[in-house]
Amino acid sequence: MAQGYGVELYFDPALENQVLKAWNVLARRRISTQLIEMESRPYITLSSIPTLDPPKLENVVKNFASKQEPLPLLFSIMQRRISSF
Repeated sequence: MAQGYGVELYFDPALENQVLKAWNVLARRRISTQLIEMESRPYITLSSIPTLDPPKLENVVKNFASKQEPLPLLFSIMQRRISSF
Protein backbone atom coordinates (compact mmCIF):
# COMPACT_ATOMS: atom_id res chain seq x y z
CA MET A 1 0.00 0.00 0.00
CA ALA A 2 1.51 3.36 -1.06
CA GLN A 3 2.07 6.06 1.53
CA GLY A 4 1.69 9.73 0.73
CA TYR A 5 0.38 13.05 1.91
CA GLY A 6 -2.87 14.89 1.41
CA VAL A 7 -3.85 18.54 1.58
CA GLU A 8 -7.39 18.69 2.92
CA LEU A 9 -9.98 21.45 3.16
CA TYR A 10 -12.10 21.39 6.31
CA PHE A 11 -15.43 23.20 6.54
CA ASP A 12 -16.55 25.93 8.91
CA PRO A 13 -18.61 24.62 11.87
CA ALA A 14 -21.99 25.43 10.28
CA LEU A 15 -21.27 23.59 7.03
CA GLU A 16 -19.56 20.71 8.85
CA ASN A 17 -22.73 20.29 10.92
CA GLN A 18 -24.86 20.17 7.76
CA VAL A 19 -22.62 17.50 6.24
CA LEU A 20 -22.77 15.44 9.45
CA LYS A 21 -26.57 15.70 9.38
CA ALA A 22 -26.57 14.38 5.79
CA TRP A 23 -24.32 11.49 6.84
CA ASN A 24 -26.76 10.65 9.63
CA VAL A 25 -29.67 10.68 7.18
CA LEU A 26 -27.80 8.18 4.99
CA ALA A 27 -27.17 5.97 8.02
CA ARG A 28 -30.79 6.14 9.26
CA ARG A 29 -32.07 5.23 5.79
CA ARG A 30 -29.62 2.30 5.75
CA ILE A 31 -27.97 3.62 2.60
CA SER A 32 -24.51 3.76 4.17
CA THR A 33 -23.13 3.85 7.70
CA GLN A 34 -19.51 3.95 6.55
CA LEU A 35 -19.16 7.74 6.91
CA ILE A 36 -20.40 7.64 10.51
CA GLU A 37 -18.32 4.58 11.39
CA MET A 38 -15.11 6.26 10.15
CA GLU A 39 -15.50 8.85 12.94
CA SER A 40 -13.78 11.40 10.70
CA ARG A 41 -14.52 15.05 10.12
CA PRO A 42 -15.91 15.89 6.67
CA TYR A 43 -13.29 17.34 4.30
CA ILE A 44 -12.34 17.79 0.68
CA THR A 45 -8.96 16.56 -0.54
CA LEU A 46 -7.26 19.35 -2.49
CA SER A 47 -4.16 17.36 -3.32
CA SER A 48 -2.70 13.91 -2.80
CA ILE A 49 1.07 13.73 -3.25
CA PRO A 50 3.75 11.06 -2.70
CA THR A 51 6.37 13.36 -1.09
CA LEU A 52 6.20 16.58 0.86
CA ASP A 53 8.34 19.51 1.95
CA PRO A 54 6.17 20.81 4.86
CA PRO A 55 7.70 24.33 5.22
CA LYS A 56 7.46 24.95 1.48
CA LEU A 57 3.88 23.65 1.30
CA GLU A 58 2.85 25.74 4.31
CA ASN A 59 4.15 28.91 2.65
CA VAL A 60 2.39 28.12 -0.63
CA VAL A 61 -0.93 27.33 1.07
CA LYS A 62 -0.80 30.39 3.37
CA ASN A 63 0.00 32.67 0.43
CA PHE A 64 -2.80 31.19 -1.66
CA ALA A 65 -5.37 31.26 1.15
CA SER A 66 -4.60 34.87 2.08
CA LYS A 67 -5.70 35.99 -1.40
CA GLN A 68 -8.98 34.05 -1.56
CA GLU A 69 -12.53 35.10 -0.79
CA PRO A 70 -14.94 32.68 0.92
CA LEU A 71 -15.99 29.99 -1.53
CA PRO A 72 -19.66 29.01 -1.84
CA LEU A 73 -20.11 25.30 -2.51
CA LEU A 74 -23.02 23.37 -4.02
CA PHE A 75 -23.04 19.58 -4.12
CA SER A 76 -25.22 18.31 -6.94
CA ILE A 77 -23.83 14.77 -6.92
CA MET A 78 -21.89 12.57 -4.52
CA GLN A 79 -19.81 9.60 -5.60
CA ARG A 80 -17.74 7.02 -3.81
CA ARG A 81 -14.22 6.84 -5.18
CA ILE A 82 -12.50 3.49 -4.98
CA SER A 83 -8.81 3.90 -4.27
CA SER A 84 -5.91 1.51 -4.21
CA PHE A 85 -4.15 3.25 -1.30
